[in-house]
Amino acid sequence: MDWKPQVLADGLEFPEGPISMGGGVVVFTQIRGARLSRYADGRVETIAQTGGGANGATLGSDGAFYVANNGGLSAGPGGVSLSDEAIPGRIQRVTPDGQVSDVAVDLPGVPPHRPNDLCFGPDGLLYFTDPHNWEDLANLKPGRVDRTNLRGDVEQLAQVERFPNGIGFGPDDRLYVAESVSQKVLVYDWSPAGLGAPGEFCVLPAGFPDGFCFATDGDVIVCGSLGDVILVYGSDGQLKDRFDTPQHTEPTNCCIGDGQLYVTSLDGKLYTLDPSNGAVLSTYDSGEVSGGKDVLRAGPVQAGESIVVASESGRVIDVQDAQRRWYWPSGVPEAGVYTTPVVSGDRIYVLLMNGQVQALEAETGAQVPGWPFTPPQSE
Repeated sequence: MDWKPQVLADGLEFPEGPISMGGGVVVFTQIRGARLSRYADGRVETIAQTGGGANGATLGSDGAFYVANNGGLSAGPGGVSLSDEAIPGRIQRVTPDGQVSDVAVDLPGVPPHRPNDLCFGPDGLLYFTDPHNWEDLANLKPGRVDRTNLRGDVEQLAQVERFPNGIGFGPDDRLYVAESVSQKVLVYDWSPAGLGAPGEFCVLPAGFPDGFCFATDGDVIVCGSLGDVILVYGSDGQLKDRFDTPQHTEPTNCCIGDGQLYVTSLDGKLYTLDPSNGAVLSTYDSGEVSGGKDVLRAGPVQAGESIVVASESGRVIDVQDAQRRWYWPSGVPEAGVYTTPVVSGDRIYVLLMNGQVQALEAETGAQVPGWPFTPPQSE
């Protein structure tokens, strides 16, 4: 398929870990820049300086961003380099207003620790890859897949021989892990007790699998670093399509939002492009509310066979096959929904403009007993 992107931002310092926040806003890391950044309205701003090397990022149900910090290791045309201000690899939490704190520093296994990418699991725990000593590829040691409870406790779940990289839970609740050096994407059966034996989901015909994301139809979109390619696989692991990018583009990671595919790349750019052939598959009209048209503000995000969006009136809407299954009115019309809802297991978490976090049952939209969560007022 033709590579016809729009460049949203240029001159970035090894961008990675994109997160679509809805409304054309994308949060991403800059590894060499040691920061978490936000793109909006044609401008890039710094949310926080993280130190080290901010590698992967994901959004938590509490509205904060979680960062896999590899400690300061970076790659580029000149090879691999370590920052003069390197720190031990760790997992960090960054609030939207830029406060940085450590979530997990004492990581299992022999150092160095190089946390690379991360995602939340069906159990609400944070899963991440640690490819270990990739600054010495000639003597690369096995890497690791770990998880943390966000209170400093970290458990190693699996050993991955040849550079674990991108990570994500699929719609089937299995854990997918890019094993870069082997050019494979692995898949693990998951249970709260841990992971099963790895299976082979796919082998890339070009490039080395880096970050990836899941489309609403279950397709897996994989960035092929060092191969100038983005590959699209069906849920059965069969190659369906590919984008061949210009030489030295080196796509590193991707996410879907606003009906677009957002891509970070080693050439220092944030791109957006239509991941399909442009054909409209279905349309959902959000309808009217008091005062006029109800404008969709955040999303979409996949929840099983549905997509979930949020509107300016504060409604959270579940749509399947262009039909609304359910909607939840926030009851806070003056506040509305702050950002794209987060799906974790059988729940959907929503951050409201008034600072509350609401939890809904993904199947019915019913409010989970005991919610919302209201952060305590600072003294």
